[in-house]
Amino acid sequence: MTTKFIVRITLTVTALLMTVALAATTIAVHAPTSARACVSINYGEDAKTAEIRVAAAEGVADILAEKLTPEMIDVYEQYVAGEKFLSSASAAKLNRIAKALNVSVQKLKVLMLMQDLAARTGEKISLDELAALKDADLIRKGKHLADEYGKTLSEEERKELKEKFKAAM
Repeated sequence: MTTKFIVRITLTVTALLMTVALAATTIAVHAPTSARACVSINYGEDAKTAEIRVAAAEGVADILAEKLTPEMIDVYEQYVAGEKFLSSASAAKLNRIAKALNVSVQKLKVLMLMQDLAARTGEKISLDELAALKDADLIRKGKHLADEYGKTLSEEERKELKEKFKAAM
């Protein structure tokens, strides 16, 4: 059975939560033919909205997680977190946590970034709770967190941070 739904995404501060929330104007997600999902993005004329069409939604978060680059993690750690909490984690630790949550290491990285961003916006959410979310809910949560964090920044700070993430893509 194929599930189809449309998620409206407002461009947010970070191209990173983008990988989760598809916030960047330049992100293109191409699902390989062997993937369990098909994602297409149509950007609005005002370049502030995007329409994401997802078919067979399961697996979309994994496809998006693969778009998270080490450079994007560096930008997040330097300009948002102010500490190297993810890039300094050992591969063994990441593997152990990913196995316990039954997710890939790459998806775990996205979950850890989302958990950190949630804490910065006053939300407390565990990795277990994030890992348990269905893909569409995870994408929605990422967008919500990015929007909430964006509200804490000035227009100039949002613009600068967005440019830094775009450059890291």
